[in-house]
Amino acid sequence: MSSTRGGTIYVLFNGTNKTGTLRVPVTGGYQSWTTVSAPVNLDGGTQVMRVVFESGGVNLNSISVASSGGGAPVAPTGPTVSSPFGGSAASVPGTIEAERFDSGGPGVAYNDHTSGNAGGGYRATDVDIEAGASGYAVGWTDAGEWLQYTINVSAAGNYVMAARVASAGRGGTFHVETNGRQWGSLSIPDTGWWNNYQDVTATVYLEAGVQTLRVAFDSNGSSGAAGNIDFVRFSTEAAAPTPTPTPPSGGGGGRLRVMTWNINFGSDPWGQAQQIADSGADVAMLQEASLWDEDMRVTYPQRLQQITGQKWYSVFASHSGRYSPMEGTMILSRLPLLDQSTRNAYDRGFSRILVSVGGVQVNLLDAHLDWSDTNMRTLQEQDFMWWASQFGGRRILGGDFNSWWGEYWIHLITSDYSDTWVDVTGSQENGYTLNGSVRFDYLFHNGGVSPTDAWVTPTSRSDHAPLIADYTIR
Repeated sequence: MSSTRGGTIYVLFNGTNKTGTLRVPVTGGYQSWTTVSAPVNLDGGTQVMRVVFESGGVNLNSISVASSGGGAPVAPTGPTVSSPFGGSAASVPGTIEAERFDSGGPGVAYNDHTSGNAGGGYRATDVDIEAGASGYAVGWTDAGEWLQYTINVSAAGNYVMAARVASAGRGGTFHVETNGRQWGSLSIPDTGWWNNYQDVTATVYLEAGVQTLRVAFDSNGSSGAAGNIDFVRFSTEAAAPTPTPTPPSGGGGGRLRVMTWNINFGSDPWGQAQQIADSGADVAMLQEASLWDEDMRVTYPQRLQQITGQKWYSVFASHSGRYSPMEGTMILSRLPLLDQSTRNAYDRGFSRILVSVGGVQVNLLDAHLDWSDTNMRTLQEQDFMWWASQFGGRRILGGDFNSWWGEYWIHLITSDYSDTWVDVTGSQENGYTLNGSVRFDYLFHNGGVSPTDAWVTPTSRSDHAPLIADYTIR
């Protein structure tokens, strides 16, 4: 069932998509149920079934599998596994042309909501391909559609993925999937027209060897489509830059007010924007930001600008894997961004900005660690700390660490950073951000960053309360 948006799902058996994309209609409520179905051909024996939510807004009650009758299995009507177009897997590092998706037909190598090739180019399938100045591109894309490619990755590791995209008007979002993990979500910007292309990038982790890669379109933009895609290029990840800022003559630093807040997916968007503005925060590090009901990367800065009369900037890092790429961390800043970056590690998205405070530069990094899986929480925190260490100078780390004071994960991070609350109050007690009795939300800092005050503001606008601190940056 689905309340207001509808959604799409598909089901894999032993890693093979057997159902194709199933559209879940709007049912009017999250407890108003309906049934969607598809015929599947299954091998005998024990196997793994996986349900994949292609787009959000869906509750799942149960799945039933029934025989279509008769003692003999139903003969397949077509291939159930895709194969490389042209016979050879695409090499990574390298460039994958969008029109060279796998062979195998609908629901196997691609999913397209309309019949026929609207662009009339390159291949006779239902995927819409048009000729351009530099070859071919896939266009007329719609949320819920996807393309699958067989790739051969030379070595496991992090890769920079650059997708060349275009849209006349703001485009939608898309992500990529490899070996059951999702990377993204990436937004397709307004490039001026359908044949004006530019690159959007993300860092992805790829395992070595032959595997399938899926490009899935999650949402449409104001253009009415997700956007055009020309190719996806993978290159080995460059080392993270280490800024070596030189403050301008006379730059002596100043005060910086920072907020960290788990906003519970924006249950009260205008109220939350008003609370951020009322706090006087220069930088707000948010967790459980989302793209479900609105694009918070755009709407929250716009609301803050209307309230404060100042321009605000945003950086969003989406989660992946076990979490939806429509969710993540987001940093809002009224200070201009000198630099920004994001990172995805162990299914969590981390965001970073670099700002100048009175001529002195400081990096601020935002994280949201796993709640239930403590092993994943450890890996995420270790990666977050490693990533932060790649940026020199003054640093403030914040977020929802899902850990009580005194637990292992807080001891781990305070081996390198100071707990702002403890520095200000001299105690690990109070500073409660959840249920009035738990510290889950923290701000940490290193040298050159001196906290002068810290407080928690009770609120009914989220299940977490914001933690706010003032710093002197020298």
